[in-house]
Order: sequence, then structure tokens, then C-alpha cells
Amino acid sequence: MPTSDTGTLVVGMCAHLYVLSRIEMELLYPCLNSRPLKESGLGMHDQMVVDLHALLDAMMGQHPLDPAIHLLAEDAHSLMQFEVDAVYPRCDGPCLESIGERMVRRREKLLDSFR
Repeated sequence: MPTSDTGTLVVGMCAHLYVLSRIEMELLYPCLNSRPLKESGLGMHDQMVVDLHALLDAMMGQHPLDPAIHLLAEDAHSLMQFEVDAVYPRCDGPCLESIGERMVRRREKLLDSFR
């Protein structure tokens, strides 16, 4: 566990982004009726996880964090735009309505694994 405030912040940010990514891959993307969009979104999530690991590696190796944080921010922004513009409008409505409570429970379970 990191000892600096920056390290603690970076680890917390990575944990929350990882959890969000996992929840969306497990619960949101199965509601998507378009296979190409589903594959594109899952690929974007996979890239975010790779970049999360790169950020943690940079922190542990005492490398500059700014480039890794910038890359991760770009990933998160691109993924959010993709989901707002392409995923949500094409998801099955009843499926989306049914997953809210499951997403909250899954989020808590995954975050507990980081504590």
C-alpha cells in the first residue's frame, strides 16, 4: 500500500475505475443488442485496464505520473462518450431498468475487495 498522499489517491482512483469497468462489462454490456458495439466497448474497457496497470507500475517505479494519468483520463473520457452516444441508446430498455440494484451491490462487493 502506498505511503504518500499521491500514492493513496492514485490507488483509490485506479480501484474505482477498475470496479466501474468490471461492473459495466458484467452487467451493462450484456444489455447491448449490437455485437460490433459490444465488442468495441469491451475493447475500450480492456484498454482502460491495461492503462490502469501502467499507471500503478509508474507509481511503484517512481516514474512521472502525469503521462499515465493523462492517458487514463483520455481513456475514461472516450469510453464515457462512447457509452452516452452509442451504448445507452441501443441497450434493451427492460434490461437496463433491471440492473441498477445489481450494479450497486456488485460495486460494493468489488470495492470491499480493495479495502
